Amino acid sequence: MTSPPHIQRKKKQRAAPVRKVTVNKVAVVCVMAVVMMSGCSKNFDRERFISTYAEILIEREQQSDSTKANTNVQSILTKHSYTEAEFRTDFIALAQKPNDMRTLMDSVHQRVRTLTSTKK
Repeated sequence: MTSPPHIQRKKKQRAAPVRKVTVNKVAVVCVMAVVMMSGCSKNFDRERFISTYAEILIEREQQSDSTKANTNVQSILTKHSYTEAEFRTDFIALAQKPNDMRTLMDSVHQRVRTLTSTKK
């Protein structure tokens, strides 16, 4: 059983926009991938990131007042010459590389243990 001609035309008209949307989505995904890969700057300072993140984790754990904790986190970022956006960009870029992220988080957790044991 064949479809009436008016239905066949509608199917043909819908095919082109779907293809265009797919090409646009692929282009957007490619651009986002390039941005994410370049997000972690060429001059990524591993030690700076570890120190900063360890101090942030300690602050978040020890400070029950979220407003004060947020202010202190901003101070920690400034102390390590980070803006919030730069730190977030480095974190997201690292998250795209699970093995690198896992290794880095091991280092961060070791630093937290070291810093908290020396403060006691």
